[in-house]
Amino acid sequence: MSPGQAKRQGRRKPLRKDWEQVKLQIMQELVAQKFRSSNLAQKLRATFPHEIIEGNCWHDLFWGKCFCPEHKGKGQNNLGKILMQVRESIGAGGRDE
Repeated sequence: MSPGQAKRQGRRKPLRKDWEQVKLQIMQELVAQKFRSSNLAQKLRATFPHEIIEGNCWHDLFWGKCFCPEHKGKGQNNLGKILMQVRESIGAGGRDE
């Protein structure tokens, strides 16, 4: 299944009742798992010291920043913040894990 297919399938399911309270922690845990791979960890560390922005043009103001003409880079960028936290936890700037 592709990521797009998984996203479409997931949108058809009801959200858990406490989703708004737990979604940031769940995303933090999933992103941390993703970057346990030394290859991906190395790529993430290589982005140091730059800010990571989850850019989009589909009005996602929670996980990213929307760069459509209406929003012009507004958004909370929570996914970008999580990526930077994980980058720090795995040793940003070329340090060993």
